Amino acid sequence: MKRTIIILSIALAGMNCQAQDINTILKSVEQNNPTLKALRAGNEAVMLENMTGLTLPDPEIGYSYMIGSPEGVKNKTNVEVMQSFDIATISGTKKQVAKSQNKVIEAQYKQEALAIMQETRNAMINLAYCNKLLKIYDERCQRYNEVLAKAQKAYDNGEITIIGLNSLRLKLNAVDNDKRMATVERDAVLSQLAVLNGGTFDYTVNEFPNDELPLSFEEFINDAQRRNPTLIALDAQTDLSKDGISLARKEALPSFSVGYVNELLRNEKYHGFKVGISLPLWSNRGRVKAARASAEAAQTALDAEKAKYAIELRASYDRTASLGILVKQYKDVIEQSDNTTYLNKALDTDNISIFDYISEIETINEVKAKYLEALKNYHLSLSELLNQF
Repeated sequence: MKRTIIILSIALAGMNCQAQDINTILKSVEQNNPTLKALRAGNEAVMLENMTGLTLPDPEIGYSYMIGSPEGVKNKTNVEVMQSFDIATISGTKKQVAKSQNKVIEAQYKQEALAIMQETRNAMINLAYCNKLLKIYDERCQRYNEVLAKAQKAYDNGEITIIGLNSLRLKLNAVDNDKRMATVERDAVLSQLAVLNGGTFDYTVNEFPNDELPLSFEEFINDAQRRNPTLIALDAQTDLSKDGISLARKEALPSFSVGYVNELLRNEKYHGFKVGISLPLWSNRGRVKAARASAEAAQTALDAEKAKYAIELRASYDRTASLGILVKQYKDVIEQSDNTTYLNKALDTDNISIFDYISEIETINEVKAKYLEALKNYHLSLSELLNQF
């Protein structure tokens, strides 16, 4: 397989593509796409909210004035300043949980961006395909019109019948219709790209990306698993669940309050410190157990996704390699058996009949069309494979 891929890479190395333009388009779409813009704005608000409320509670100041009774008992004034402390805050556990929450949000954004970038890449590949196809149809229409003019002259001279002339007209009409359909498809792709880019699309894509299939699947999958946003999001969710266990444990510990107390009576004054403790006997019951269950579920989901991802990536890699071999086979056949130049020369010098020429040239055009379609499918498959991170 490795030898085959090396041969394939060499065969495709000559396909110079507008990689820089494609990267420019991808950056433009990521910046202008309405879905991503809204998601970025919403994520920023949520992430800022996650990082608030991570400090200790505000100090509490209390004041009381008590009138003595019965008559003659001194009135009393109390002033208290209290500050409470909880282990989850002072240990930084709450802040760590907030950071983990933000990592999940960032990974989820990358997931959404990856899907939109994949749609954009596919659309650009389809646009390049349509433009290449239209170029072929333009050349075919021009040549068929020349052949039809030659056939008209032959008919006027009584060399062919009206049946043969009408047959050529139908063939030209069929090519014209194929060209119109390709134009409609290209316009639809341009509209799709305009929507993805936030309403406008001022780029031209005439070439496929110059990506190549990785030579080693093992090295590729290790890199892909490390950088894939879906796995990163699940991994971040797993870390968040583990931090949740730590937070639940910290919140199960007692919280403390320390303060200064000042008691004032007429001609008397008392002051000192006050210490309090809150025992979470009821409010935190079951939270640690629930956090553990959540962490186990997150880890199970991560392991399952990794296994599924490896299988799907292997299948995608093998499918892309097979399509690449098919492209090479078509390319070799065309390079070895394309008689277009000889046929055109033979027709121009009247060394081949018009109908034999059309029959031969249509066979060649059919192979070229299949080659172009195979090339498109190869790049779509390769794009899906490589657009993992």
